[in-house]
Amino acid sequence: MNKIIWIVFLAAIIAGCNKNSDKKAAAACQITSMRDTTNNNTNELTYNSNGKLSNLVQGSLITTYDYADNKVIITQTDGGTLISKTTAVLNNMGLAVNVYKETPQTGIAWRNILHEYDGQQIARSTETTAEGHPAVITTYQWSNGNLISAITGSDTATYGYYLDKPGQPGDYLSIGQMLQGYDQIRAKNLFKSIDDNTFTYGFGPDGKISSIRSIFGGVTVFEYQYQYKCN
Repeated sequence: MNKIIWIVFLAAIIAGCNKNSDKKAAAACQITSMRDTTNNNTNELTYNSNGKLSNLVQGSLITTYDYADNKVIITQTDGGTLISKTTAVLNNMGLAVNVYKETPQTGIAWRNILHEYDGQQIARSTETTAEGHPAVITTYQWSNGNLISAITGSDTATYGYYLDKPGQPGDYLSIGQMLQGYDQIRAKNLFKSIDDNTFTYGFGPDGKISSIRSIFGGVTVFEYQYQYKCN
């Protein structure tokens, strides 16, 4: 996992009948579109009968998600041309333990990342590629239920959170992992920052996240507005 974790979703599991009821109610609402107000591009999302993401359409770029047993297969095409195929193997908690990605268009035939966990907290990742370079190892540090840093060699990425708000669908961590097709991180609080890149959120009257804005150096990098469909 690199500094930008377009990786995601699921907040930490919270015990209690009322909390579980709230979570089920929130799960009944699904993000069906994400419009980037900085360029007016719209991403369309559709779901299968089990409520899992099945397709993401970004212009000519189409990502398809197929689920089988403990695997998720993510296929990306652009105008009908295969861009990548990713197979994520999940453990019994639904976290990705091995991610194998084939990218024939880049000249690098494959990349494999093995994830190790301490309970539900990712502890270490080992990345190997078809090029045969030495394995790249990343270690992770947690505090109070939140991932706070990822260390790869001499490079450290730090992560911040809104400690007064719980993590929820639509925050940067959640939406990133949903779009990539598998989970690696389940954080307790609402995701706030990667190093100097800060994320702010708009909320609708129902409490759901309605927009996400990325700010770096005082400049807006992107701003997405969400549309939901609720059952």
